[in-house]
Amino acid sequence: MLGTYRRIKRRNGTSGESATNWDFFDEMDDVYGTQFTQVVGTAQKRKRNEVIEFLASESEKQAKLLEALVESEKGKVNIEKEKVQELRSIRNLYEKILERNLNT
Repeated sequence: MLGTYRRIKRRNGTSGESATNWDFFDEMDDVYGTQFTQVVGTAQKRKRNEVIEFLASESEKQAKLLEALVESEKGKVNIEKEKVQELRSIRNLYEKILERNLNT
């Protein structure tokens, strides 16, 4: 698909050739190229980096969400560690009680 896009882009850029139409050209041009559109008689250039900027901002959002998730999981792990400590304390207490009962 990328090869087809590049070939059509090159062909459409040369004078004397008729423009070639392809169903996916506009979508590919949005991602890989620069496209000029006429808006009320003036040319407006779409920035090539719009897609990259969008992906970068989405990546930052995902990183923040992942960071929050990691912090949440760390909190859960700490709570579980505290539970284990308490259970060990209870077990030690039961062992002491059991020893006293056996010695008497």
